[in-house]
Amino acid sequence: MKLFISSSCRLGELVQPAPYHHLFHHTHNTKEFIQYINYIEGKVNIPHKLIKKVFRGVFIGEIKMHEIQKDILFKEYSESKYVVLEICSQKIYQEDDTYIHHLAAGAGDSSSKSELVSNNCQMQPQEDLNTDLQSIKSIIGDKKLLIVSHINPFNFEKRQLFIDQLECTCSDLNINFLNLSKLIKPEQVEDANHLKKAGYNIVSQAVYDIL
Repeated sequence: MKLFISSSCRLGELVQPAPYHHLFHHTHNTKEFIQYINYIEGKVNIPHKLIKKVFRGVFIGEIKMHEIQKDILFKEYSESKYVVLEICSQKIYQEDDTYIHHLAAGAGDSSSKSELVSNNCQMQPQEDLNTDLQSIKSIIGDKKLLIVSHINPFNFEKRQLFIDQLECTCSDLNINFLNLSKLIKPEQVEDANHLKKAGYNIVSQAVYDIL
């Protein structure tokens, strides 16, 4: 099964060893995903000064900026038959009209911080989310799409509201949706955002059951 995974670490064990594209880039919203696809297809350029802030693998040092293998990124996407896209945030971070990763914006749960923290955070409106999801359906063509939600083991109200809105939107657009807030329990997580081994196993099985 040829999977293209665009997600946080929560889907990191779907394929082992992890594909190059997942080591290179984690996404949290629709804007980051669309920008990534346009980047690997050569439709947009990421300014050199922002490469580290856009691509998580470069930001945390797993991949050196001068070692980026764009041909592999494109090959893994173009040869995939399934796209698993986690949408876990309405927060959109930008710098110089480029969408950047939340860690690089100084908004993550990592001890790492960027040298220049972006204060340009916007909340994505529901209408814009709907438009982006329609665009994503068109972009991926005949690949099978699965949208995956955030986990919510401690029942955060705002997080659950967004998950519910996302589920309704996917239903309206006839997009497959996996609601992890219904599956993952407190005993299966390290904290509100990170899974234990049991949690990873549940997520992986749920994804493969749908695909």
